[in-house]
Amino acid sequence: LRVLSITWCLGITTIPNISRCSALKRLTLVRCSSLKRIESFIGDLQSLIELKIIDCLNLIDLPKEVGTLVKLRCFSLQHCKRLRELPDSLGNLTSLTELDLS
Repeated sequence: LRVLSITWCLGITTIPNISRCSALKRLTLVRCSSLKRIESFIGDLQSLIELKIIDCLNLIDLPKEVGTLVKLRCFSLQHCKRLRELPDSLGNLTSLTELDLS
């Protein structure tokens, strides 16, 4: 699995454990209005180059493990209005070329 898009899943509060999808390049979460957190297994997705989290209005937390995604080039957190803070580990994303916090 290289691309996973989870869209309009209104009832999920967290994403399923996809840590075994080691070849995943792109993960998109759009309009999952009940999504509250991304679990720490996200750090196991070392091939991830694109992470888009859009219109997840109740997302509160991002784990510090996001900072271990050293191949990540594009990271978007559009319209995540309840997100309290970004983890300090984002400074470790040395391949990041696009960050969208609109």
